[in-house]
Amino acid sequence: MPDGNIVANFFVDTPEVPQSITHELAEGHVLGEELSREPAEGEPTFERSLEVGVVMSPEKARVFAHWLLSKAEELDEARVPECDE
Repeated sequence: MPDGNIVANFFVDTPEVPQSITHELAEGHVLGEELSREPAEGEPTFERSLEVGVVMSPEKARVFAHWLLSKAEELDEARVPECDE
């Protein structure tokens, strides 16, 4: 940024709800097999939403980075190795 601060935006991607889903009407008036959906299966669409924007000085960014790395290392050390059976 021109003022010397760092901007970090954090987003979340979520699958969009289909516009329509068509089902077969099974015996007894219950939903049967799915026949189609819009958009079609295999055409994933996502909605991206901004969760939070963070503005910090380079000094604060370094402190935050150090803290974040230390938390990752703590989790790595606490992780139980998977047993090979």
